[in-house]
Amino acid sequence: MWRRLAQILGLLLCILGWALVGCTLAMDHWRVAQMGGQAGSSVVVTAWYWSDLWKDCYEDSTAVVNCVDFGVLWMVKCGYTDR
Repeated sequence: MWRRLAQILGLLLCILGWALVGCTLAMDHWRVAQMGGQAGSSVVVTAWYWSDLWKDCYEDSTAVVNCVDFGVLWMVKCGYTDR
């Protein structure tokens, strides 16, 4: 009885874990940075940079988003992968 419950609980936790991995891979904002908007400038210009497993994106203050897709894993800049 207890062994069967432990196996069912293990299976459910495994399924939940894989669902969370799938959600994480689909997210766009793995690494987010804000650039600009500092110092004593009267015009505040802020840009956002974010990246994920598949692409790098940059959004300027006019809300224009420019993305660069990674074609293959070895095109990723150093620091994104462990070597």
